[in-house]
Amino acid sequence: MTPEECWSGIKPSVGHFRVFGCIAYAHVPDNHRKKLDNKSIKCVHLGLSEESKTYKLYDPSNNKIVITRDVVFDEAKAWNWDNKQQKVSTESMILVDEEEVTTVDNNEAHDNNNTPIQDIDMDIGYDSTYAEDEPTEGASNNSEDDNVQLG
Repeated sequence: MTPEECWSGIKPSVGHFRVFGCIAYAHVPDNHRKKLDNKSIKCVHLGLSEESKTYKLYDPSNNKIVITRDVVFDEAKAWNWDNKQQKVSTESMILVDEEEVTTVDNNEAHDNNNTPIQDIDMDIGYDSTYAEDEPTEGASNNSEDDNVQLG
């Protein structure tokens, strides 16, 4: 039982509490970013601000404290304080033996096929036989159009 619950008889809401030290993504407003900048910055959750109903975050890339309400939390992940540079995770890195790597000369790879591929079966161009056999749109066979006098 909390002191608030003893005093008022109402259990306080703790839905806004988040895990200390978890990864948080703070939204960067439109007027503070350029067209191709990221819409959020990766921060570490420090707690609630005393001044207002906002979250206090630490931005490790700029070494600054960010106070904002527009935050998305990833409570399953915690910040690794031992490694300040978390840009590349060790799980996604692929280690390759130098002995297995072979270099290929770009000129040798393209010398095998110097002739362009030609499609002989297909004729490209204007088919005049089709145009002579079929009447064009708008042309009519009515003789009434021929008898109209302008004037």
